Amino acid sequence: MLRRLQPFYRDWNELDNRQSEGVSALSKELEPYITAQGHLAAPADGDEVLERARADLDRLKAFAVWVFHKAAKNLPDPPDEDKRINPLAISLQPDQWESDGLFSDDGMTLAEALEQLPGVEEMDIETRAAATTA
Repeated sequence: MLRRLQPFYRDWNELDNRQSEGVSALSKELEPYITAQGHLAAPADGDEVLERARADLDRLKAFAVWVFHKAAKNLPDPPDEDKRINPLAISLQPDQWESDGLFSDDGMTLAEALEQLPGVEEMDIETRAAATTA
């Protein structure tokens, strides 16, 4: 997952490098993030640790799908939000999407990703910056 996210963020920065002053990405409302942080400190046995890690990974995948759609809006032909996206194949290189397996029945739509990410709007700096200047 990290191998995909690091180059993805670099490519997104090349597509859209706008600055937003006076706004930060707050995590206090992003419940899955808070839960994952709590999992790091909470005592648990081996099976419970594994179960928590799987749930945290599922939410990370949902986050990857959400951020993919945010970044892809900067492309000339962004993908349909109703298409299922394989979070392990995200990139901002449309010519590679097919060969990388970006569109997959095993993936998730943007709506499905958002269901797993209550509070993610707190991470949407662009929308929050627009709201503060309106």
